[in-house]
Amino acid sequence: MMGKKILYILIIGCCWSANQVFISCEGNYNQENDGSLWAISEDNVYECLNNQLGTVVQSLYIYQNKLYVIVNGSSNIQIFNINSTNLTPYQYIDTYGSGPREMIIHNNYLYFTNWNSADVKKLDLDN
Repeated sequence: MMGKKILYILIIGCCWSANQVFISCEGNYNQENDGSLWAISEDNVYECLNNQLGTVVQSLYIYQNKLYVIVNGSSNIQIFNINSTNLTPYQYIDTYGSGPREMIIHNNYLYFTNWNSADVKKLDLDN
């Protein structure tokens, strides 16, 4: 009888653009501002600038050369411009304690789920 091997890989968050892969590390749950963002480019791993994004970095999403980062424990969404060599902060959105978790963009609206408010919120990306 042949044995079966199963490989499980767990990545907290991962998102890729044309030249880079972005990976989030949610950080230690009990540590303030411990969540971080990393990138893989040309087989090199490096820590992104302006790290220590907040408490519990939850999810990542790339849309139109921007990286969207949800920080659950700190209740915010951070948006970065993706450049060929680094990320630059673009916008910070406070979700006022809603505890955002996961997101998707559809028809230029960002929809995101929320832990504390138990709902889905909609954000217009045009303004």
